[in-house]
Amino acid sequence: MEKLRTSSSTDRPETRIFEECETDDWVERRISLLEFNAETPRYSTVIFTSTTTLDTPSHLPLFPARFQPIITEDLNGSFDCEDIPNEAGQFIQHRSWSTFKIKRVIEPHKYHWTQATCYMDWDPRTRQQTVYCIDLPLPPRTFLKAFLPPARQRAHDPYAWHAAFATALIPEYDRSIWGLRDLVRDIEKARLNPTALTPDFFPHLHDIARHIFHANETLEVAQHTVESLVREQIRSAGLYAPGAAAAGTTPSSNAPSHHHHHHHHHSYTHPHTHNTCVSAPSTHPSTLQTERALRALAKQLHALHTRSRSLTERLHNEINLGFNLVSQQFGHDTKSDSAVMKTIAVVSMVYLPGTFVSGLFGTNFFNFTDGDEHTWFMAGSFWLYWAVTIPLTLATMAVWAWWHYFRPAKRRTRKRPVPQRVETV
Repeated sequence: MEKLRTSSSTDRPETRIFEECETDDWVERRISLLEFNAETPRYSTVIFTSTTTLDTPSHLPLFPARFQPIITEDLNGSFDCEDIPNEAGQFIQHRSWSTFKIKRVIEPHKYHWTQATCYMDWDPRTRQQTVYCIDLPLPPRTFLKAFLPPARQRAHDPYAWHAAFATALIPEYDRSIWGLRDLVRDIEKARLNPTALTPDFFPHLHDIARHIFHANETLEVAQHTVESLVREQIRSAGLYAPGAAAAGTTPSSNAPSHHHHHHHHHSYTHPHTHNTCVSAPSTHPSTLQTERALRALAKQLHALHTRSRSLTERLHNEINLGFNLVSQQFGHDTKSDSAVMKTIAVVSMVYLPGTFVSGLFGTNFFNFTDGDEHTWFMAGSFWLYWAVTIPLTLATMAVWAWWHYFRPAKRRTRKRPVPQRVETV
């Protein structure tokens, strides 16, 4: 493992440059990217920086035009590459970049995104690499000590850096999925106490579901990115194998090798047609090791994606269970309300006759006289009470019956489709 040494610090803290010396040491330099000679670097260099630093008019021209959206836009993942020939038709420079998106959820309303990018600039003649690790969510020294590919592998295969970069992100994806799993598990543990369902229960579940949907999306894109890396790594191994240029590997157009020129030959083709354009892959042990590492990464991402999909099903099950529990609780409350209404109706029926009699005898149609003889008199016009009350009651009942029974039935009859008559010949 190469040793790490630090030089004086003169650059902004967002950018840290590590250069590999002839003594296999990695020296950390703190110089501005604008002062760094990316055209003809003396040693292989790893630059740790952020999109905040690069998203400026002075830094964006350091990269090809096709790469700049990786810095300026919000993406869910990306991969691209290009091979640059000289005037003699020999490829003298390889560029490739891979982007991975990770969402880390701490609470349903507390989360943060990471858009990590590895940009590789490789010179096949000198075997030197300039690597940009952008927004890598772990310390630079940790990455170099734990995930740095062997020197021989880096020299022969530029995709070794992409494999190392993606390997460093696997623990971040794993922590992201386990964080979502903990949120779902807390919901599953609370299912034994239906009375704990609060009005914000379902919005809480849907917030978690939104995060899991994002995890499914980013993992699927990450898996596809690694699979694209595998395909292009095999293609590159054949393209830069000894004798590949002599075998007829000629670009479709000549382009200068200037670092800032943006009209370069692009070697990437559709994934399903790469076998018809690629030379026989190199059997160099380094390229085989990188290919196997990338395939192992694709398998790990597939496993994480499967776990994320299972979280979707588990959360969907909890949403259905919560809905059923709330429905049962609502049905129980409805039954309780119905029992209360029945009680009120029975009490009303008990007191209604007495209320009616007291109201009737309290009218001016009756007169009670106190004296030696307790007598009471009924007015001769008492029939007027019944003459008004009975028709009014019947009219009220008729209006109620018409409104609740006959009128809806008439509307249904009017809306009923008339069957069309079909004549056959």
